[in-house]
Order: sequence, then C-alpha cells, then structure tokens
Amino acid sequence: MDRGIAYRVCIRGWRTISSLTPDDLIMIQTPSRLLTKAATKAVVTRKIFGILQRTALHLAEVPRGATGFEIALHMQRWAKVLLDVCDVHVDYIGGTPPEWGCLQVSNHRSYMDIMLLGSISPGMYIAKAEIKDWPIIGPAATRGDSIYVDRDNKDSRKAVREALGRGLQRGYTMNVFPEGTTAAAPGTIGFRSGSFEVAAELGAKIAPVALEYELLSDGWINNEPPLQHFTRVHGGPKRARISFGPIMQGSDGKELARQAQAWINAELDRIGDFSKPVQD
Repeated sequence: MDRGIAYRVCIRGWRTISSLTPDDLIMIQTPSRLLTKAATKAVVTRKIFGILQRTALHLAEVPRGATGFEIALHMQRWAKVLLDVCDVHVDYIGGTPPEWGCLQVSNHRSYMDIMLLGSISPGMYIAKAEIKDWPIIGPAATRGDSIYVDRDNKDSRKAVREALGRGLQRGYTMNVFPEGTTAAAPGTIGFRSGSFEVAAELGAKIAPVALEYELLSDGWINNEPPLQHFTRVHGGPKRARISFGPIMQGSDGKELARQAQAWINAELDRIGDFSKPVQD
C-alpha cells in the first residue's frame, strides 16, 4: 500500500479545508431550505473531509504493480463512494455501458464528470495537464494512470495520441472529453478529432456518452477555481443523468467525431429537462 501518497493527500486536503472562510461561501438555495453561510460551510467541509478520507484510503489500497484493469476497477469503487459522499444522485437513463477496449467519449460539464462516468464504466482518462497539480483529485488521477496532455504543446499532443493508441491496443477503455474543456448547457462545443482518428486507425470501437446535471450552476466553466465552485454549489444534494449511446466504428476520424457529437447533442436535448420524465 502506498501510504506516502495517502499521507500527502491528507496534508493537501487539510490545507484546502483550512483555507475556507465564511466569505468564500454564498447563500445557497436548495429545494427544501435556504442554508446560511455557516451552515453551508459545515456541509461543504464535511463533504471535503469525506472526499479526503476516502481518496486517501483509495490510494493506499491500490497495490504497486497493479494492472491497468485492476487500477480502473479501484477507480470505479472510488468514484461510487465519492458520489455518495457528495450527495450526487445519478439517473442511469439507458443504453449499455461499453465493454473493455473502446474509446469512450462524452460531453464535459464539470470535474464531477469523471466520477459519473467512472462509477458506471471503468476506464482510464485523458486529462489536461493542470489537473495533475490539483489537491485530492490530482493524486487520485495520477494513481489511476491518467494520461496528461498539454494542448498547447505539439510534442505532448503527439505523446498522448501514442499513449491512447497503446491503451486501446491493450484492451483498456480510454475516456476522452473531445471538447477539450468544460462547456455550459445546453449542447456541446466543437469536438476535437484527434482521439477519433487514433481509434479509426486502429479499428477501435467508439462509445458516445451524454451526461447532464439538473442545474445550470452545477457546471464548472469560465475557469472558476474548483474549490470556489465546490463551495458554491455543493451545499445540498445534486442530480445528474447519464446515457450511453450506440457503438460506432469507421475509417474516417473526423466523420466519427461529427457522428458522436450529433448523437450526444440529440441525447442532451432529450434528457436535459429534469422537470419531465425522459421519453423513450
């Protein structure tokens, strides 16, 4: 067990909690009550402690030399626990989570997307480089064999494409957010085709996924500091929906990107209104 990593997560997490002040928090409206700043801080602090504790335990439980499949299953258990700690209720709308060995692509709303996807469909992630330095999430992502990309660096993009290809060839499920950043509802922004081109070259399967949150404010956008966003929106329970699409394959990566985005946009339109039941 890697207790050194777990210890570092505890220290960084404590510093995160200690930095919170009442001025960091705002009045948060929930369906049942209006929480004061002090009450909100108590709820958020409890959640951060829970995330910290469970992440440290998760990191300590992943054995040295674990295979990619074993690590992905550890990450799945971690994701399920964190959704429970954060009081995020996920409605599984439909479709079938893909089997191992595919490129899984999803729209991107928030840092919580990783937990939503990971709780149902275990796999590895392509993540932007700055996530590596985030408290709590960074060490967990690194231990989960995430592949980091600096999109402004040509060599980094090339190395990530090669790593993505190796992962697919080894039979891993590789998770990518092809928008390259988070985007507000409704719909999506332009999909980057690089990962689709790698899958097309290898003849790999592509599995599109649509995910949505009940409130527009649940989305993490505009480079808001993650801690500030978490304290702003996680003072009460949250709802999310996730739907898995049909498997796609082809030889034209750009066309596959277009098809995946078209399905995701249509599905987001279908599942996005939480005041209504989803129509089949």
